Amino acid sequence: MKKNYALGVLFATFLFIGCSNDEDEIPKNVQKSKVAATIDGKAWAGDVQYANLITVKENEIQNLNLIVDDANYKVMIGVLEPINLTPSSILKDYDFTDSFMGSNGRAVFKLIKKVNKKEITYFPIKGYLTYTAIDLNKKTFSGTFSFETKIQESKNISKDAPEKITITGTFSEVNFLTKTISKN
Repeated sequence: MKKNYALGVLFATFLFIGCSNDEDEIPKNVQKSKVAATIDGKAWAGDVQYANLITVKENEIQNLNLIVDDANYKVMIGVLEPINLTPSSILKDYDFTDSFMGSNGRAVFKLIKKVNKKEITYFPIKGYLTYTAIDLNKKTFSGTFSFETKIQESKNISKDAPEKITITGTFSEVNFLTKTISKN
């Protein structure tokens, strides 16, 4: 039950919540971060909309994630990890095929392709996320990722929304906010 609650809270937070009302806003003098990627062989860059370090105390789980957006794509990447995150505990590879809260954590990924005012959702078949640097004092992190994705619903496959999309990218010194979620 605890795992189900934690998973539900983290995915809901990861996928649906923005940071417009956060008390811990990124300072105005911090430059907005970008993510550089290749999507199906074509260069792409998106603005980081927000990045969070979310802690769910009851389940001793943390989620370090970011959401990147532009006119054509929205990319959501992150990792679920046991609580008490330290630089040495996060600087490693997270393979999408790992089990939830396995010994190496779990990469979380979602890609949305925007086509003709519709959003087509893609979920990973396989992939990885690697955090290459984290500064808990400055609240910044960097990393690389690569995912092969498959369209969520086959009825949406078209020339503009292929069945599979591959994305590989990097992010550098992304500022993140900290949040704590409690059951009560």
